[in-house]
Amino acid sequence: MLEAAMAFLASEYERVRLLKRSERSEVWLVSDGAGRARVLKTIHAGHLPYALLKAHPSPLWPEIVFCAEDADETVVVEEYVSGHTLEERRRARNWLTEAEAALLLASLAVGLADLHALGIVHRDIKPSNIIIESTGQARLIDFDAARVMKPGASHDTHRLGTEGYAPPEQFGAGATDGRSDLYALGVTVRECLGPAYHGRLDRILAKCTEKDPDRRYRDAEALGHAVRHLGRRRALRITAGLAAAVVLTAGLGLAAFVASVNDPVEEVEQQVEKAKTAVTDEARQAKRAISGKKKAPSEDGAKRTERMENDGTNSASGGMPSANPATGTASPTSSDRLESVLTFNGTPWEPADTIVLSSDDWRRWQRAANGETNGDYALFFPSGWQAALTLTNESGTPIVGARLTAAYDGGSHTETETHPVGTIAPGASVTVPIALGGRRIDSANAQQAYLSLHLDHGASSVAGTCDWNLAFYLRNDGGYRVFQEIGK
Repeated sequence: MLEAAMAFLASEYERVRLLKRSERSEVWLVSDGAGRARVLKTIHAGHLPYALLKAHPSPLWPEIVFCAEDADETVVVEEYVSGHTLEERRRARNWLTEAEAALLLASLAVGLADLHALGIVHRDIKPSNIIIESTGQARLIDFDAARVMKPGASHDTHRLGTEGYAPPEQFGAGATDGRSDLYALGVTVRECLGPAYHGRLDRILAKCTEKDPDRRYRDAEALGHAVRHLGRRRALRITAGLAAAVVLTAGLGLAAFVASVNDPVEEVEQQVEKAKTAVTDEARQAKRAISGKKKAPSEDGAKRTERMENDGTNSASGGMPSANPATGTASPTSSDRLESVLTFNGTPWEPADTIVLSSDDWRRWQRAANGETNGDYALFFPSGWQAALTLTNESGTPIVGARLTAAYDGGSHTETETHPVGTIAPGASVTVPIALGGRRIDSANAQQAYLSLHLDHGASSVAGTCDWNLAFYLRNDGGYRVFQEIGK
């Protein structure tokens, strides 16, 4: 499949300079037809999360312009990020100031929270993978070691990362999650503060780098809160100090005294709030641009998620579901077709599967009375839950103008929405996320909900499946009393 993708990229990009070559990857600086610099990466590995990164743009990571993969190799075209790395500053012994380090920690915590919400852990945060642009924006690059987190996994399948920055669990002591990135970030920032630093960030960095993940911050939001709270505590101490030092400032003047005790860390909270606003605004603009305009073929495509073939069965029962094993191809081999993978919360599912959720799960969901007298309630999917359809163009021509219609039926409540798919270049993929968080299921009586997807190929004649159905069943393990217990 990648032969078609590589042929397409060769016609769209001119290679300028080899940036890096290793046993795992080859990275080139390339130029597109408009003279824009891009990075072309060939990675000798599959199942990397570039599709999710492309579907969810953020100022933290480079824009993913194109992505295609098979089981053993991934090809990516991404934004070229210019600036200086923290590694360059470290080697020059140009140490971060405390204020710079605090702002870096807080702003990266915002971006990592978005990354971890997608179920992705970077696994290779280090000074050479953090670039500071001329605007001061910190960017995180090189997701070649990244993985999608799998709930319940005891160990990572592949032990990747950089020794000295990666936490113990990344090299066989357990499974990585978002706290693993916090460890690497803590080591990175501590190293870039220089060996002589002993200040108010020591406690925060020590907590980030605990060997036991349970002793670290629980997530990136908690880290960001700790850094911002540090600035608030300092401001409170200064306010109390002003009242106690009125006599001492008689000869200095109040303005001079305030300047003498002021610390740049106090500005962190205000700067981070501005950064969070900028991140949100830029992400919204990027998503509007992606969904609202028709792109040129060179700007489209996304990573294909793991292929799961249809065997028409499902053995899930209670708790979070798990994927069925692949049992063979669902359609004949063809050079002119559209391949599809349907996922629920990042786990591949067959198009006709029923997802069974026990009351042990949904008793904690938000609920609302249906206005009936028989004890019936409506339940709402938790925030962040989603389905996603990944479409891979295995033909030799672009798919143009395709649209995906999603119809949700939760009992008495139905919703229909249309998602533009855009152009899918030959050999490339695109992922269309369908939000489930907040959608309503009428429980007790109906106990089922359905998500139906229909693809309109637009102007394309590429063959492939056009309809998918995903069913949810709420299994009640506790009888009708479970509805009374939800609120406890």
